[in-house]
Amino acid sequence: MFYCRAFSAQIELFSPARSRELFIRSFMHRLADLNHNISRLSAGGADLTQRLEPTSSPEFNAIINSFNGVIGYLQDMLRQVGESAHAITSASHQIATGN
Repeated sequence: MFYCRAFSAQIELFSPARSRELFIRSFMHRLADLNHNISRLSAGGADLTQRLEPTSSPEFNAIINSFNGVIGYLQDMLRQVGESAHAITSASHQIATGN
């Protein structure tokens, strides 16, 4: 009789409904963490040196890697804009002084 109860409890613990509930809770928790981290980055004064940290979830890591890629692209683009602005300033200064 004891084994039957233990077996019955195991079945209840790993029932499809319980498994779905645990999956959804885990998914929602990870999604909330991702949202929190993206919000933290966007509220950080647009610090493009920050990146999201990987998780144990391959699906969320794919999103994180894509997001980090976009941030890296923006960081590189703004660096190039800054370098171009510096070159234009330098050239205009040389033109203004007659060099």
